[in-house]
Amino acid sequence: MLGGMINVLFDLIGGVFSMLLSLIWWILMVVADWRVLSKAGEPGWKSLIPFYDSYTFYKIAWDIRAFWIWIALVAAAGIFEALADLLIFPFGVLAVLCNIAYAVINFLYCICLASSFGKGKLFGVGLWIAGPVFTMILAFGSAQYRGRTTFTGNRYF
Repeated sequence: MLGGMINVLFDLIGGVFSMLLSLIWWILMVVADWRVLSKAGEPGWKSLIPFYDSYTFYKIAWDIRAFWIWIALVAAAGIFEALADLLIFPFGVLAVLCNIAYAVINFLYCICLASSFGKGKLFGVGLWIAGPVFTMILAFGSAQYRGRTTFTGNRYF
């Protein structure tokens, strides 16, 4: 009886500790996103609104058309995955293709975001792999916003 109560107490403490760490991490990410947007001349409060923050990040880094393609691919992948769960074969393949295309667009966006702050392609790969950590580096480091990236004239690739 006493052992069970101690286990429950430890589970409770562990849960509270985990929630606290998650809250601290979330606050740190909001602050980092706020600072990155502010460095780019956008109001930081845009980082608080889901989807609008992503739209704004695409706007400062690359192109809003890429954002809409990204959103469409995410939605299509979700729909195709749901249809694939009904054992309809071609939809599983389409879901995989949408996820691959989504990943490619997200990768290019990360390269553009890095370039927009004067960072190299390797930093963009870091943004793609460990986005929160590299976003904090952009936010709290010395990087300055240099404008949107374009892929014309092999400027970046």
